[in-house]
Amino acid sequence: MLLAPSWEWMLLALAINQIPYALVGPSFSAFIAEYSTFSFAMMLTPVLSGRIADRRGERVPISGGFLIVSTALLIFLQARSYPGFILVWAMIGAGVGLLSPAYQSLISKVVPRQSLVAFTGLFHGSLGLISPPAPWIGALLWERFNPRAPFFSTAALAILMALPTWLYFRISKNVAVDEAAVASQD
Repeated sequence: MLLAPSWEWMLLALAINQIPYALVGPSFSAFIAEYSTFSFAMMLTPVLSGRIADRRGERVPISGGFLIVSTALLIFLQARSYPGFILVWAMIGAGVGLLSPAYQSLISKVVPRQSLVAFTGLFHGSLGLISPPAPWIGALLWERFNPRAPFFSTAALAILMALPTWLYFRISKNVAVDEAAVASQD
């Protein structure tokens, strides 16, 4: 069914989400400040993500997270000062903080309970297979086109992922009813 969340869309969406982790600052202390900003922003948004997912569905924070990450990468391409880079890290942290809880909620609703652990292992294992070539692909884009190409292409992919997650990550009422029936049988 086209409107049902599928593992292929989830894998593609999460693979694109991994690319911003490659952004680093010009020095170790700058990296620590940037990563601390990322972590602090990511720490503030999961509760908001959960509330939005509970009220509007998981597709809202997932799509919103992708839009925030893509906007951050577009700002990164224009940033000329260190505060701009800090803003980018805060935005990426907020975007990832929106994405993560919503994905976990979506997976727990869509995957049958008896398969949840196996699916989680397959899901994260697949991310492990997809993630290693990302720096190599970024390096190819950097060398063959220009240094902005890896970031622009990631921003474009994140924007493009917002649309399928909005369209395809709908949970039908039947899934929620089926899940409630399974829970009552346990």
